[in-house]
Amino acid sequence: MKSTLFQNKSIIYEQYRPDYPGDLIQILKLRSFLKDDDCIAEFGCGTGKLTTLLLNNGNKVYGIEPDNEMFDYLQKKFSKKQIFCLCNTNAESSGLPGNTFDVIISAQAFHLFDVNEARNEFYRIIKKGGYVLLLWYFVDKDNSIAKEIRSLFYRYGKQNYQRRQKINFDTLQEIFYPNSVTYQIISQFEQKYSNREFINSMLSSSYAPNQNNSDYWDYVNRAQSIFDQYSGQADCIAYDFQIHLYAIQIN
Repeated sequence: MKSTLFQNKSIIYEQYRPDYPGDLIQILKLRSFLKDDDCIAEFGCGTGKLTTLLLNNGNKVYGIEPDNEMFDYLQKKFSKKQIFCLCNTNAESSGLPGNTFDVIISAQAFHLFDVNEARNEFYRIIKKGGYVLLLWYFVDKDNSIAKEIRSLFYRYGKQNYQRRQKINFDTLQEIFYPNSVTYQIISQFEQKYSNREFINSMLSSSYAPNQNNSDYWDYVNRAQSIFDQYSGQADCIAYDFQIHLYAIQIN
């Protein structure tokens, strides 16, 4: 089933979501999770923020993007990239060839899939000894701004937010057993937002109501209240993101 979670969000997602640090690919290579000649399947490409880094590294990437709007955005963005093949299919039934990929990677997306069916699809298409890499970025859980943001997301996207919260080291160990999971915080970076940037970053979330939703303006007003509370005299809001990596070698 195709997704509509990011309907009317692709442009603000691209402009206001954090980019991945430029050294992310080098970090993955140093940890032997990625090689320059690896063939990669990326599940849930979004607007291609991670895809760009993989393609710039020279990897051939097959992108799976079930959201129609994101798919259209990716088609335009990477229309001249011959090493990128884009599929508007589902993570649970990608249609990709079996036993083909050295690396499967999914950033900010695995919790949106049926995780057991997606795992089975990963097993079907990956080569023996290949890596499944699952990434998310988080605001420090003890940060007061982060607590307000989590409360906002929970209030308006409770079902998806709860699904995300259920994905952790223990559940991934269970999902991918008997393959073992390793967990690392591999990078940290600061993101600073103006008022407009912060509101749009909140609206780019899968938890945010769309404009035609009756809760839309209430969500915007609550996001504005968070900014007003923490922006101070500098009229900006800043907090650190951490990139969390779960790596599973498939034997």
